[in-house]
Amino acid sequence: MSEQKRGLVWLTPRVAYLPGAVNTGLLAGGEGRSVAVDTGIDGEAARKLRRAAEDAGYRIAAIINTHSHADHCGGNRWLQDRTGAPVFCSPLERSTIEHPILEPSFLFSGAAPPPALRNRFLMAQGSRVEAGWVEGLGGEALRSLAGVEAGILELPGHAPGQLGVACDGVLFCGDAFFDPEVVDKHRVPFFADPARGVATLERLAALSLRLVPGHGHPVAPDAAGRAVLDYNRSTLLRLRREVLDLLGEPRTEESLVAALAARTGLEFANEGLYYLVKTSLQGYLSWLADDGLAQSQVEGAKVTWRAVSGR
Repeated sequence: MSEQKRGLVWLTPRVAYLPGAVNTGLLAGGEGRSVAVDTGIDGEAARKLRRAAEDAGYRIAAIINTHSHADHCGGNRWLQDRTGAPVFCSPLERSTIEHPILEPSFLFSGAAPPPALRNRFLMAQGSRVEAGWVEGLGGEALRSLAGVEAGILELPGHAPGQLGVACDGVLFCGDAFFDPEVVDKHRVPFFADPARGVATLERLAALSLRLVPGHGHPVAPDAAGRAVLDYNRSTLLRLRREVLDLLGEPRTEESLVAALAARTGLEFANEGLYYLVKTSLQGYLSWLADDGLAQSQVEGAKVTWRAVSGR
């Protein structure tokens, strides 16, 4: 049973989350100390988490980021400036948290991103990451900083180095999965590596933990919870089939984006959404190429993709 107090939803006596556009977590430790799991998109989101924690009698002594996307680490700087809390994350996500320009650059083929991608939704304020993160995650540093015992799981797919934070039978999953309503809204949910995303979903389904996603409601380790995970998994597998079917004729990546959008009913409200979908599509192309089902080649001044005949 969960209990809501001053905005925080307590899932266990030591684990709570603050619902919002991005769910942020709180792990309660000793002597009024706590660990924040993600910080939201900006200083306002971080302020709400800090106020909720302090209203519950806890100060934030450390921060763990599940991954480096701006809506999960955008409040780091605000919290660090006011609490001095160190940030922990995985090695693959560290550079982007410290140098946020890398997130929109990642979406723009690694080049300097245009102004349309340099916004708070895709580029957080930079924050310092604790150098000794390996020793800290789930180990001595968290115990000494906040009196918290946390387990760390690798959950790649949505982001290359995404991780989950487990405590007291609850696992904060970042964006390893989404509410079915969120999946339906976005049509092509962002997964940089959908193949690993499927493997992560299968791993989560085998755990006996309550799962808290970054967007949506917690799910229990029961049939209803497994149905949510399966909906995410089946969506990724369906999109893989859609992309392979579209490769029945040679297509550039740009024409594939347009064709996939037409099939799924997706409309691009802004350039950021376009590049998110394009990057996800490239993840599917790599997956199909790894499985020997698709190949690319340079034709004139363009790269085209096609299905491998006979497979």
